[in-house]
Amino acid sequence: MKNLCGFAAVVCLVTALASVSAVPNAQAQDGNLPAGLGQDPGTQQLPLLPSTTVTCSSTNNPNHVLDAAASNPHGIPVSEIPTPLQGIGQNQLDLFCAAVGFFQVVNSLDGVIPGVVGATQCVPADLPAGSTATISCIEVAPGLGPRFNGNSCAMCHQFPGILGASSITNPELAADPSLAIPEGGVGVMDGATNSLTPFINAGEITQTSAIREVRFIDVPNTTTPDGNVHELFAVKGRVDATNAININPALGDTTCAEQQPDFANAVSEGNVIFRIPIIVQGDGLVELIDDENLKNNLAAFAGNTNGISGTFNRSGNTFNITRFGWKAQNPSLTVFSGEAYNVEQGVTNDLFPNEKRIDDDLLGETLTQIVDCQFRPLPEDTVNFVAGSSNSNEGNLTSEISSAFFNFAFAMRLSAPPPTTALTTAEKTGQTLFAQIGCNQCHANNSTKDMVTISNSSFPVGQNSVPVLAFSDFAIHTMASGPGLTNQYGLACLDDSVMQGVATGNMFRSAPLWGTTSRLFFLHDGRTTSLADAILFHDCAGSEAHEVINAFVALSTTNQDDILAYLRTL
Repeated sequence: MKNLCGFAAVVCLVTALASVSAVPNAQAQDGNLPAGLGQDPGTQQLPLLPSTTVTCSSTNNPNHVLDAAASNPHGIPVSEIPTPLQGIGQNQLDLFCAAVGFFQVVNSLDGVIPGVVGATQCVPADLPAGSTATISCIEVAPGLGPRFNGNSCAMCHQFPGILGASSITNPELAADPSLAIPEGGVGVMDGATNSLTPFINAGEITQTSAIREVRFIDVPNTTTPDGNVHELFAVKGRVDATNAININPALGDTTCAEQQPDFANAVSEGNVIFRIPIIVQGDGLVELIDDENLKNNLAAFAGNTNGISGTFNRSGNTFNITRFGWKAQNPSLTVFSGEAYNVEQGVTNDLFPNEKRIDDDLLGETLTQIVDCQFRPLPEDTVNFVAGSSNSNEGNLTSEISSAFFNFAFAMRLSAPPPTTALTTAEKTGQTLFAQIGCNQCHANNSTKDMVTISNSSFPVGQNSVPVLAFSDFAIHTMASGPGLTNQYGLACLDDSVMQGVATGNMFRSAPLWGTTSRLFFLHDGRTTSLADAILFHDCAGSEAHEVINAFVALSTTNQDDILAYLRTL
């Protein structure tokens, strides 16, 4: 993938994401909600970074020819590039900036043949010689599909900047010029023939909804639990998947005919649940919290009068505490990245080297149909050999040699947590009440002094004994007594019927609250844009949060507003 960044340098596009302050504060309406409930102040303008803060740009790595592309291939405004961890050395800073570049890179089936400098359309690398078909020149990375939800990490993690969460526009349906996504979304890009009509008609995926990933509750037409991701899109119809040169020379030119799953039936049967992306800034510090610290923090609240208990999801390999994902199902950012690359973009890699076959089997596709949609040897993303490189910059060289999914993990590991602001008097009151009513027993604020990194870390460097104010205990908690329930406010209880590790359908990781300043959508499925409503959704028969929510509702409206204002500073 060395040439990937080099080519991107000549096809940079500039994007201007909507500013945080321009986002409307949509309040969910429900007649059963308590009168006088505190109001979410909405997304807030992020604080300005100090002038001494280093962000990624082409000047970070002046000794390397690929710097401009590696740091920022899409020409994203520097204000929207994440801030690196403080205290890391120059090599790790250079690695971070290059890795952030990989996070932005757009995938196609087999990349593009480098064309004329300044061109906007290029010949796909896997088309026969002489073909006149073209795709966007920024689709430089290979391996997309055959089934996918998106074509880059930055497509989903983009607001308020790279490594963020869903934006105000949803590129599953809406145009995103920075990623060459046309009106109609990534599912119709480059001639693809996908449709999201069942979700559009149900109002579940729209141009302004959260970006949503689809899982089936049960295997269709059975009562057998499913819970797997069923990708929204297939590459059928794309110019780089039609009459392309297949990896099996005996097949010659082939055309991929992958079909989308039967979403219409799944929606009509109520067999669909959703997950949304969340910010991943600062997660390298989360990796560095020792298991014993997490256990000590949880034990400190044992026997509380609020009924909060919690447990940890654990690795089936080592029994270590897993801590990433909506159900804390992933043990590390590397696994998180490798899984996402395979599941969300369809790119096989060294961690997950095989194409997913769930929907092929459900649709009864033949082996020939399956092979017709494989255009590269597997795994598609693997270690890169940089032969004869004269590069003396160790950070960039590490990025070039490493597979893309390792670069994704580097970007997250080396990023600083979301910025916070100085508190007003009301916000300080909200901070006190947050702990007083027991919110911090799940959304840990380091009151136990256990939410800190290990005392001696090798990577990232210089992050020893650092407080991790993610506002999560990284435990999983029971949020309902079962599926299909509504709470006393007429809101659907939190149970998605999906089991991951020891986390059952009614159990979720305490979602980290850092970055709430700019969050647009809340809860695992993005069902609300109102922070006040998101709090009430926590209440249900059997929910560990029941007493805490009752305490919140019992506060005066002014004090509820204080808590909501405080949360919007995190």
